[in-house]
Amino acid sequence: MPRPSKLYLAYGSNLHKPTMRNRAPNARALGSVLLQDAKLVFRGVADVIYYPGSIVPVGVWRLYPDDERRLDASEGVGSGFYSKETVELDDGQEAFLYVMNSSGIYPPSNYYANIIRQGYRDFGLETAYLENAIKESFLQKEPDRQTVARRARQRRSSHQHKLVAMPSTIADRVKQRIAARAAEWAEEMASWQEEKEQA
Repeated sequence: MPRPSKLYLAYGSNLHKPTMRNRAPNARALGSVLLQDAKLVFRGVADVIYYPGSIVPVGVWRLYPDDERRLDASEGVGSGFYSKETVELDDGQEAFLYVMNSSGIYPPSNYYANIIRQGYRDFGLETAYLENAIKESFLQKEPDRQTVARRARQRRSSHQHKLVAMPSTIADRVKQRIAARAAEWAEEMASWQEEKEQA
């Protein structure tokens, strides 16, 4: 009689096969699928949200009960950080994934982003989805209490203290805004100085 098992969909660090060997040693990688009407976002760590018309590439793992319990503990299900949701795949099979109980948006650490990048390579996934989510985490940054607390913990970590690099297109935009504001400030100071001298 086959052992009971479930299909699990990974979209973040659990795509990384060495990480999964530590967290769920008996899990089996089965391939990948595109999760429909979903979008990858970052709250310091990865999450997926319902987003009609969008897709997220995910790795498919077969999990046995002991490994599912280990993974639940690793993801903080008992602490309320994540909930488990069940979805139906195109072939009619059911699979579960973890969804965060948080709404803040914040970029990931560089270390964490690189773990996911390697996971995308492990499963042969198109990294454009990941890089776009990282870009949007800067554009839409809006931390909540949970993301602020998570970032504080990351800053104390020797390998997670550094944020992922800001995409160059956004960095250029930020530099332009700073330069424009500096020019406005210099003009205001010059005008103030001129008024002062005339007084």
